[in-house]
Amino acid sequence: MGMQIKLVLNYKIFVNGKFIDTEIGENIVTINKELFPNGDLGEEIFSFSEYTRTEMKFFCSDIQAKVEIETYESEDMVTLIPQQEILLSPGGEKENMLVPGFYQILIQTSECTFKGFYKVLPSSMDWERLLNMRNYLEKTVKGLSYNIYIQRSGNHEKNFEHNIFFFELYKYLNKNADILLNNIRAIIDNPITDIFKEYKIKSYTKSNSSKSQRWLNSKGYKYNSNVYNPSMHYEKHSSISLDTRENKVIKKILDYFYKILLEILDNYNKIKKELLERRMNLNEQIKETERHFEKIKSIPSTKKAQKETELTIKRLNEESEEYFKNINIIDNYLNEINKIKNFIVQYKEETWLNEIDPNIVIKPTTRLMKNRHYNEVYEIYCKQEAMLAQGKVSNAFPVKNTSKLFEIYSCLLVKKILEEMDFQWTDGWLKNIDDIMAYNGDLVSGEKIILKKDKFTIELIYDNELNKIKDVKNTRISQVVSVNSKSRRPDIILNLYKENKYKGSAIVEVKYRKKHYIYNNHEDTDVIYQLRDYSSLRYYDGEKNKLDTTSSVGKIIVVYPKQNGACKFKDNVSDFAFVQIEATDLTKEKPYGYEEVKEEICEFLTMYDAI
Repeated sequence: MGMQIKLVLNYKIFVNGKFIDTEIGENIVTINKELFPNGDLGEEIFSFSEYTRTEMKFFCSDIQAKVEIETYESEDMVTLIPQQEILLSPGGEKENMLVPGFYQILIQTSECTFKGFYKVLPSSMDWERLLNMRNYLEKTVKGLSYNIYIQRSGNHEKNFEHNIFFFELYKYLNKNADILLNNIRAIIDNPITDIFKEYKIKSYTKSNSSKSQRWLNSKGYKYNSNVYNPSMHYEKHSSISLDTRENKVIKKILDYFYKILLEILDNYNKIKKELLERRMNLNEQIKETERHFEKIKSIPSTKKAQKETELTIKRLNEESEEYFKNINIIDNYLNEINKIKNFIVQYKEETWLNEIDPNIVIKPTTRLMKNRHYNEVYEIYCKQEAMLAQGKVSNAFPVKNTSKLFEIYSCLLVKKILEEMDFQWTDGWLKNIDDIMAYNGDLVSGEKIILKKDKFTIELIYDNELNKIKDVKNTRISQVVSVNSKSRRPDIILNLYKENKYKGSAIVEVKYRKKHYIYNNHEDTDVIYQLRDYSSLRYYDGEKNKLDTTSSVGKIIVVYPKQNGACKFKDNVSDFAFVQIEATDLTKEKPYGYEEVKEEICEFLTMYDAI
């Protein structure tokens, strides 16, 4: 029987404040050459839910064997030897938990190597819905960022997408620059080498061969005064060569990145030149408008024209300042690009790589794939090459656990519903980011999105902890506050104003759970207690230093992932609405539950004639 490898997985779930064994309990994964003859473990050698506490112990009959595996506690692979165990994921909802996705595992023995992935699954939705949600968030945030970028730069030309593509190439390289350069530095210090043997003239002897003797008889007299007692010898010696296929690949990859950086630099220098010209023309327009204002400001009959001219000057100055900010942003890009380029030039021309001829097709060898530093450089190259081939860059939404992604998805869903009702997004979130194209698209806690329609304004605020009334009295800052509530951090709150006067609020609470953990007919869940707290929130008028006597919350909606049962139901006592949502691409179709959430928001707005 061949060598046996076993991975013993122990699973626990968090229930009522403690971890207990799951129904599976323990899972034993067996790995050997018979089961995996080519060493490929596939994409799912084992799997577990994102909220499951998972420990793994490594067993192998080869004492030289080791496992390298990705875990929650480090971005680098963690190494195990036989009999060692490790915590892969801590379980529960923690910031450093493993989010759904694929994680690498590499097993090396004295006989063979196995490589593959294990999979972390979403807990309350299927894999396809999770991918739909992630893809939508990536596409939506990227699209919103680009639209704002277009508005700010005034760039409506046909080659705008081309410029965006170059930006994404830069963003990818800049994001991976430290990894790339650190690995190149490690390769320079400890390269892959070949050992070869060649005949050399040396002042010492180790192995006198027949060829060495022939040399001594025919040419030895040129180097020795006495060939019968020679001091110089011609023998075969081992030498180390840096001119390996792996080093040729690295040199060619550096040449590849260097050419891309030159293209990116050229593209951004063109954009900078265009912005400078536009700002110069705008400044001339400002001067001309100011001269016109000087001519009319002393004429009493031109009061209206003076006011309009002053507003024009203010608007033009704001546009000029916006150009100035964007020029500075481009300068920062250029500095970062040049920094990466200069490092690459230094490694190419001032180290032993200068002597390497890169005239080779980039193709990985076994030695390259097994060496972590060479392999990571090659993987960065492969991803960059794939982007160029596709003409686009895959820009992943910030890594978050599924419950957070579901919250952000729900927040954008509510925003889309309001925009469908003719509310216009005017301020907040992406519109407040100076360096819009360097922004990763995250929606952070406390973020505020402002939407307006006619006389009405809505503040859509995400995951913000409300103040207690005792903390805001006499501050003259008007806001929705908690009076005696334990729960005061709604996932989404909509504050409605008419002509800057507060009218009321609605709350959308997002729960990434199974329905029976949210609502059941036998007893009140923690969610119900939370919603009752929200229903007692009130509005504090800072100008009058007065607290409303009744609740400010006119509507409470709970959204949760699609499951069995009715799409929407209401609690008979409190009138809380519970709606199932299926995460799909909102740009292509309205997801399951969309119309039901919209109906509830319409009811809220109708209370104040805001529709």
